Amino acid sequence: MYEDLKSADLDLELVSLNEQHELRYWKETLGCRELTPRRAVAAIGNAVPDHC
Repeated sequence: MYEDLKSADLDLELVSLNEQHELRYWKETLGCRELTPRRAVAAIGNAVPDHC
């Protein structure tokens, strides 16, 4: 499954929750459920910090 995500067209500077493959990537990368990335984006925006 991770190989599919690595080969997918991802913009790793922004978290997009509109595309299922990107949401799946962030859920697997962070080891969380779907609601967690959605809450994080709602709280702080969709830009990925430099330290990630």
